[in-house]
Amino acid sequence: MIRIDKCIVFIFLFSICSCKKHIHTIPICDNNLFVEVYKANSFGMETHYITDSTNFRIFVGKIDIEHQNYHYSCHGDTIRIERFGMEQMDITGRLLETKIYLISKLVAMKNL
Repeated sequence: MIRIDKCIVFIFLFSICSCKKHIHTIPICDNNLFVEVYKANSFGMETHYITDSTNFRIFVGKIDIEHQNYHYSCHGDTIRIERFGMEQMDITGRLLETKIYLISKLVAMKNL
């Protein structure tokens, strides 16, 4: 009985610690868009979303902050999101994934 109680307490505490917690918001694209960064769990994972705070909010992805990062760049109506992976001795990282969105289509979604 005590063993089951300890397991329940552990699961409860783990679920509390692994909840999404807002870390910070980063302005991008001349401060017209924002990247919202959340702590995804207690193991160094982050979840990223892009929003304009009025019309849309989209999930970008989840990364291990010790080995990956995102780079956001805007050109006109286009936002380019690149996910890089870094090995222990690799300073520059290698491109793992690229996503391209039209900002006008994101605004038209009106999913907020």
